[in-house]
Amino acid sequence: MNSLYRSLTVLLLVLCNLVLVPMAWLTYERTQNESQALYTANRAALKARLTRTLPPVVWQLDERLIVENLDAELSTPGVLAIELVGDAGLRLGRVCDGEAIRDLAPSERPGADEVLTLPIIYQGGEPLAQAWVYLSHQGLAEADQARLGWLAVAVILTNLLLLGALAWLWQRVTERPLIRLRQVLDALAQPGAPLPDWQPRREELLPLAESCRRISERLTASDNRCQAAEAALDTARRQAEDSRRSWRTARQLVVRSEKPAAIGRLAAGVASAIHSAAGSSLDLSTQLHAATHELYETLPDTGDSGPLARYCRDAEGCSLALLEHTRQISALVGSLRQIALDQEHNPRRDFQLKDYLNDLLTCLRAGYSPLPAELKLDCPADLVLNSYPGTFAQVIIQLVSNALEHAFTHHARYGEVVIRGTRQDGDAVRLVIQDNGAGLPEHARQWFETSCPTPEEDTQGAVGPGLLIVCMLVRQELGGDIHMESQPGHGTTYTLTLPTLAPQRRRGTEDA
Repeated sequence: MNSLYRSLTVLLLVLCNLVLVPMAWLTYERTQNESQALYTANRAALKARLTRTLPPVVWQLDERLIVENLDAELSTPGVLAIELVGDAGLRLGRVCDGEAIRDLAPSERPGADEVLTLPIIYQGGEPLAQAWVYLSHQGLAEADQARLGWLAVAVILTNLLLLGALAWLWQRVTERPLIRLRQVLDALAQPGAPLPDWQPRREELLPLAESCRRISERLTASDNRCQAAEAALDTARRQAEDSRRSWRTARQLVVRSEKPAAIGRLAAGVASAIHSAAGSSLDLSTQLHAATHELYETLPDTGDSGPLARYCRDAEGCSLALLEHTRQISALVGSLRQIALDQEHNPRRDFQLKDYLNDLLTCLRAGYSPLPAELKLDCPADLVLNSYPGTFAQVIIQLVSNALEHAFTHHARYGEVVIRGTRQDGDAVRLVIQDNGAGLPEHARQWFETSCPTPEEDTQGAVGPGLLIVCMLVRQELGGDIHMESQPGHGTTYTLTLPTLAPQRRRGTEDA
């Protein structure tokens, strides 16, 4: 703190002197020039007065008037003495000796800096006398030195005033608040120490005092949590260190493993076989229903009470139900087969957003029994994406599965998951996945606001690897963005903004 004060003091003094010293010197130079100009003007005026007033009195040889004129001129600044020598034995001189004026001795020569010689001429005639005016610059020099001394004193006093003002301001504005802040921070650094009562008078420091109070509250709450979790902290730290060391290598492997190419190939083969069998079953069910209906129509009208009639009615109802179930199975297997092919190859292609979302929701409905929430879709039929359907399916399945598996675990009422798709301004689509489940905790929401950091930054274990992969897939492969809003007890909303034309994949991820 003292070094900062010294630095500010030196800086302020240097800046002030850089302004004051040149100004004082310029003032001194200007006054010196003015004094010199005044001296020159006085000399010219003295010369003019002497050449105008002395000739008449010298012509009259009136010594009294001559002495009065000489004494009057000796009051002019810088005039030491005036000596007058003329015809008829005229020799007069007057000298200023301190504050007294006396006669100048004939052999006396005053120590003058300049001697002005003037001929005394009356009415354009012959010179009557010769006048010598002894001039001195000492008065000007002493006045200049006095002014320079006063300027130096003014500069020194200004510096002292600045030092005093700076010291007072530093103590009042900076040092006292900093000392108080240091005391508060020292108290915060000591576990269990009460926070001193700090109510600064300056409005600029009130937010700082409020921040210290909030920090104290958070530290107190954090200390309580740390004391409760201290036993498990060492084990969790070791596990976190192991996870951090292996994360960078495993991240790409996790992303690739989440695109289950081998499982996709197996699912595609199984789905193809089931699809063929379902197609055959659909044909046979159709034929059975048609034959049963035809047989029932050919029976004679005997009141429909015979065994054959009852059999035909039951067989027709069963064949109709079998036909409907077979159609559902065929549609489900067709959707599963397309999704499995996209997961296996993940080609970039055009696909209808609403149809593809319907296929995904059909598969999700079949995968959960019982279904913990109703799946709803609200999307225009004309939205088309040119993107990677395999990656898109992986993102939607992960987000909806998270909601179905975790959001409604302790939900008292039957929940719902709604997917809404709308067209954005420009070449983009906005997809909202919203549930009315339990919501996410505070630390998970704060984690999601940091644009999906790596697990090294997710020190609290806010989310699982599924959401990490979703963030990377949306931002890196689909070229979009994802945001999350959640309130405990009021559900979670994921908002995806996807371009209708996905960016080209980088080399090295084509075969991932």
